[in-house]
Amino acid sequence: MRVISGEAKGRKLFSPPGARPTAGKIRESFFNILGKEVFSAKVLDLFAGTGALGIEALSRGAKKAVFVDNNHLSERAVRRNIANLSFGNRAAIYQLGVDKALKLFSRKGYKFDIIFMDPPYGSDLATKTLMEISRSNTLSNGGVVVVEHYRKDVLPEAVRELKMKRKAVYGDTAVSFYARWEEGK
Repeated sequence: MRVISGEAKGRKLFSPPGARPTAGKIRESFFNILGKEVFSAKVLDLFAGTGALGIEALSRGAKKAVFVDNNHLSERAVRRNIANLSFGNRAAIYQLGVDKALKLFSRKGYKFDIIFMDPPYGSDLATKTLMEISRSNTLSNGGVVVVEHYRKDVLPEAVRELKMKRKAVYGDTAVSFYARWEEGK
Protein backbone atom coordinates (compact mmCIF):
# COMPACT_ATOMS: atom_id res chain seq x y z
CA MET A 1 0.00 0.00 0.00
CA ARG A 2 1.26 3.46 -0.94
CA VAL A 3 0.41 7.12 -0.45
CA ILE A 4 -1.55 8.22 -3.52
CA SER A 5 -0.91 11.93 -3.85
CA GLY A 6 0.83 14.97 -2.41
CA GLU A 7 4.23 15.40 -0.82
CA ALA A 8 4.58 11.71 0.12
CA LYS A 9 3.18 10.37 -3.17
CA GLY A 10 4.31 6.83 -3.93
CA ARG A 11 5.82 6.19 -0.49
CA LYS A 12 5.09 2.78 1.04
CA LEU A 13 3.04 2.34 4.20
CA PHE A 14 3.61 -0.44 6.70
CA SER A 15 0.53 -2.51 7.53
CA PRO A 16 0.18 -4.59 10.71
CA PRO A 17 -0.99 -8.21 10.50
CA GLY A 18 -4.78 -8.52 10.20
CA ALA A 19 -5.32 -4.93 9.07
CA ARG A 20 -7.87 -4.15 6.35
CA PRO A 21 -6.48 -0.95 4.84
CA THR A 22 -8.65 1.16 2.58
CA ALA A 23 -7.90 0.29 -1.04
CA GLY A 24 -5.99 2.91 -3.00
CA LYS A 25 -8.72 3.48 -5.58
CA ILE A 26 -11.29 4.04 -2.85
CA ARG A 27 -9.01 6.46 -0.98
CA GLU A 28 -8.30 8.34 -4.18
CA SER A 29 -12.00 8.58 -5.00
CA PHE A 30 -13.17 9.99 -1.69
CA PHE A 31 -10.21 12.36 -1.44
CA ASN A 32 -11.25 13.64 -4.87
CA ILE A 33 -14.75 14.18 -3.45
CA LEU A 34 -13.29 16.08 -0.48
CA GLY A 35 -11.11 18.13 -2.82
CA LYS A 36 -9.57 21.27 -1.36
CA GLU A 37 -11.31 20.77 2.01
CA VAL A 38 -8.28 18.69 3.01
CA PHE A 39 -5.78 21.52 2.62
CA SER A 40 -5.02 23.10 6.05
CA ALA A 41 -7.64 20.87 7.73
CA LYS A 42 -7.40 19.38 11.18
CA VAL A 43 -8.08 15.68 10.65
CA LEU A 44 -9.11 12.89 13.01
CA ASP A 45 -8.52 9.29 11.88
CA LEU A 46 -10.61 6.92 14.04
CA PHE A 47 -10.02 3.14 13.93
CA ALA A 48 -6.77 4.23 12.27
CA GLY A 49 -5.27 0.80 11.48
CA THR A 50 -2.29 1.74 9.29
CA GLY A 51 -3.08 5.46 9.46
CA ALA A 52 -3.48 5.55 5.67
CA LEU A 53 -6.42 7.99 5.71
CA GLY A 54 -4.83 10.55 8.01
CA ILE A 55 -1.46 10.14 6.30
CA GLU A 56 -3.04 10.70 2.89
CA ALA A 57 -4.61 13.88 4.30
CA LEU A 58 -1.24 15.05 5.65
CA SER A 59 0.40 14.33 2.30
CA ARG A 60 -2.30 16.47 0.63
CA GLY A 61 -1.69 19.44 2.91
CA ALA A 62 -3.71 18.86 6.07
CA LYS A 63 -2.45 20.99 8.93
CA LYS A 64 -2.62 18.24 11.57
CA ALA A 65 -3.81 14.65 11.88
CA VAL A 66 -4.75 12.83 15.07
CA PHE A 67 -4.82 9.03 14.92
CA VAL A 68 -6.83 6.82 17.28
CA ASP A 69 -6.73 3.03 17.52
CA ASN A 70 -6.94 0.82 20.61
CA ASN A 71 -4.85 -1.99 19.07
CA HIS A 72 -1.18 -1.78 20.01
CA LEU A 73 -0.05 -3.28 16.66
CA SER A 74 -2.00 -0.61 14.79
CA GLU A 75 -0.66 2.13 17.05
CA ARG A 76 2.92 0.94 16.35
CA ALA A 77 2.22 0.77 12.60
CA VAL A 78 0.91 4.34 12.58
CA ARG A 79 3.95 5.54 14.57
CA ARG A 80 6.28 3.78 12.14
CA ASN A 81 4.50 5.23 9.08
CA ILE A 82 4.46 8.75 10.53
CA ALA A 83 8.17 8.54 11.39
CA ASN A 84 9.12 7.12 7.96
CA LEU A 85 7.30 10.00 6.23
CA SER A 86 8.62 12.68 8.62
CA PHE A 87 5.10 13.83 9.54
CA GLY A 88 5.76 13.65 13.30
CA ASN A 89 5.47 17.41 13.83
CA ARG A 90 1.94 17.38 12.34
CA ALA A 91 0.65 14.16 13.92
CA ALA A 92 -0.53 12.85 17.28
CA ILE A 93 -1.30 9.20 18.03
CA TYR A 94 -3.55 7.85 20.77
CA GLN A 95 -3.84 4.20 21.73
CA LEU A 96 -7.36 4.45 23.14
CA GLY A 97 -10.86 3.24 22.45
CA VAL A 98 -12.69 5.63 20.13
CA ASP A 99 -15.33 6.55 22.72
CA LYS A 100 -12.69 7.42 25.34
CA ALA A 101 -10.69 9.41 22.80
CA LEU A 102 -13.74 11.45 21.73
CA LYS A 103 -14.57 12.22 25.36
CA LEU A 104 -10.96 13.30 25.96
CA PHE A 105 -10.97 15.53 22.86
CA SER A 106 -14.28 17.05 23.94
CA ARG A 107 -12.90 17.91 27.40
CA LYS A 108 -9.85 19.50 25.77
CA GLY A 109 -12.02 21.47 23.31
CA TYR A 110 -10.50 19.87 20.19
CA LYS A 111 -12.36 20.46 16.92
CA PHE A 112 -11.71 18.63 13.67
CA ASP A 113 -12.58 19.68 10.12
CA ILE A 114 -12.57 16.13 8.76
CA ILE A 115 -13.18 12.96 10.75
CA PHE A 116 -12.42 9.66 9.04
CA MET A 117 -13.67 6.43 10.48
CA ASP A 118 -13.24 2.91 9.25
CA PRO A 119 -14.69 0.66 11.96
CA PRO A 120 -14.57 -3.13 11.65
CA TYR A 121 -17.06 -4.38 9.07
CA GLY A 122 -20.07 -6.21 10.47
CA SER A 123 -20.14 -4.18 13.69
CA ASP A 124 -22.54 -1.47 14.79
CA LEU A 125 -19.64 0.84 15.60
CA ALA A 126 -20.29 3.25 12.72
CA THR A 127 -23.65 4.39 14.07
CA LYS A 128 -22.45 4.37 17.69
CA THR A 129 -19.40 6.43 16.76
CA LEU A 130 -21.48 8.95 14.79
CA MET A 131 -23.60 9.38 17.93
CA GLU A 132 -20.49 9.86 20.06
CA ILE A 133 -19.07 12.40 17.58
CA SER A 134 -22.31 14.34 17.83
CA ARG A 135 -22.32 14.21 21.64
CA SER A 136 -18.66 15.17 21.93
CA ASN A 137 -19.04 18.21 19.67
CA THR A 138 -15.62 17.54 18.13
CA LEU A 139 -16.67 18.26 14.53
CA SER A 140 -16.04 21.87 13.54
CA ASN A 141 -18.74 23.97 11.89
CA GLY A 142 -18.69 23.07 8.21
CA GLY A 143 -16.79 19.86 8.99
CA VAL A 144 -17.40 16.45 7.45
CA VAL A 145 -17.39 12.88 8.77
CA VAL A 146 -16.32 10.24 6.25
CA VAL A 147 -17.46 6.72 7.16
CA GLU A 148 -16.10 3.68 5.35
CA HIS A 149 -18.36 0.64 5.78
CA TYR A 150 -19.60 -2.58 4.21
CA ARG A 151 -22.00 -1.71 1.38
CA LYS A 152 -24.82 -3.81 2.87
CA ASP A 153 -24.63 -2.00 6.21
CA VAL A 154 -27.49 0.44 6.51
CA LEU A 155 -26.39 3.65 8.17
CA PRO A 156 -28.94 6.22 9.35
CA GLU A 157 -29.71 9.24 7.16
CA ALA A 158 -29.16 11.42 10.22
CA VAL A 159 -27.67 11.06 13.68
CA ARG A 160 -28.77 14.05 15.73
CA GLU A 161 -27.40 17.06 13.80
CA LEU A 162 -25.19 14.94 11.51
CA LYS A 163 -26.89 14.33 8.18
CA MET A 164 -25.73 12.03 5.39
CA LYS A 165 -25.00 14.23 2.38
CA ARG A 166 -23.53 11.67 0.00
CA LYS A 167 -22.85 7.97 -0.34
CA ALA A 168 -20.56 6.26 -2.84
CA VAL A 169 -20.25 2.50 -3.37
CA TYR A 170 -17.10 0.74 -4.59
CA GLY A 171 -17.63 -3.03 -4.83
CA ASP A 172 -18.24 -4.30 -1.29
CA THR A 173 -17.23 -0.99 0.27
CA ALA A 174 -19.38 2.10 0.75
CA VAL A 175 -18.29 5.53 1.88
CA SER A 176 -20.87 7.81 3.51
CA PHE A 177 -20.28 11.52 4.02
CA TYR A 178 -21.98 13.28 6.94
CA ALA A 179 -22.11 17.01 7.67
CA ARG A 180 -23.60 19.06 10.48
CA TRP A 181 -27.21 19.97 9.77
CA GLU A 182 -29.06 22.73 11.56
CA GLU A 183 -32.81 23.39 11.65
CA GLY A 184 -33.87 25.82 8.94
CA LYS A 185 -30.84 25.30 6.71
